[in-house]
Amino acid sequence: MEERELYEKVLKRLFDGLKTEKHEKFQNNRLGERKFAISDLYPDIIMTKKDSNEVDFIVEIIIPSYVNKESLFKKWKPLSEVGSTLYLVVPKSKHKLIEQWCNEEKVETRFGTYEVKNNKVELKFF
Repeated sequence: MEERELYEKVLKRLFDGLKTEKHEKFQNNRLGERKFAISDLYPDIIMTKKDSNEVDFIVEIIIPSYVNKESLFKKWKPLSEVGSTLYLVVPKSKHKLIEQWCNEEKVETRFGTYEVKNNKVELKFF
């Protein structure tokens, strides 16, 4: 599966699955329209508190070609410093490596993993 298709599947699965009783949800599709910036960065999904602009959660999807230290310093670390909870949703096979990098650089984040099985995206959060 191409990374573009993988990204779209994970983004759709995540966005559609997020509950909105207490939040408003927004998405920035890095392959399409970007609407909601945080510190000049465009995380994939942003959850604000209901009827407010206060950002509560940020979700960034890490596709295999973004598993590098440049992404860590240019996007993940700055997003972790905005005062909202950051979730990095990473390929299951790269979870331990990315977690190690984040620990080394003191990037405060929570993790989710994804993998595609039988053409369906399986998510797990920690």
